[in-house]
Amino acid sequence: MEGDGPAATAPQYQPACPTRDACVYNSCYCEENIWKLCEYIKTHNQYLLEECHAVFISNEKKMVPIWKQQARPENGPVIWDYHVVLLHVSREGQSFIYDLDTILPFPCPFDIYIEDALKSDDDIHLQFRRLQNEPERLHQHGPCSRMGSCLHAA
Repeated sequence: MEGDGPAATAPQYQPACPTRDACVYNSCYCEENIWKLCEYIKTHNQYLLEECHAVFISNEKKMVPIWKQQARPENGPVIWDYHVVLLHVSREGQSFIYDLDTILPFPCPFDIYIEDALKSDDDIHLQFRRLQNEPERLHQHGPCSRMGSCLHAA
């Protein structure tokens, strides 16, 4: 993977799980994978579960492009009907995405994930857009609000 381990994370942030390999993972079952990651976080008490958010990414057409996925590690996207990731917003204000299907660092800093895996809706065909009539909200809210409020079936 492009960046597992401590070098892939920001200073002072301690990942919610030891490594990607320590997580329960089943290909094409992203929601169960994130459920199991939430269970791990809850039982290990390193972070409050309230700091973690399961984020469902989809659109009305159920065709959402996500780049940097193991299913297609080249430069092109994978078109998912939906995808689920875990967003951790720490008490220190750092935000990280846990996506067990990505080739990006695990966990991945929020801004890097947005830029590299989701890209801008301005750059993709209208039928694949994840956000509908809400782009201004991306700039008005912090990472938690951006992911939780905007990246869902509109």
